Amino acid sequence: MIPRDEVKPQLDVGIGVLTESIKKGADIVYDLIIEKQVTDIPYGSSDEIEIAKKVKRSKDERR
Repeated sequence: MIPRDEVKPQLDVGIGVLTESIKKGADIVYDLIIEKQVTDIPYGSSDEIEIAKKVKRSKDERR
């Protein structure tokens, strides 16, 4: 049996990773909707990679 002391830090790390992932995903979608006026957000896992590439390219173009 795993002691409760060891489970809590792992849960904290997991929640932290999940929270950061949600924030990054929200930032990508925000950039697409507000800055690029994209309203058709893809839902497939392979489409998520394309979204990230598009947002990265658009941010690089602004520099």
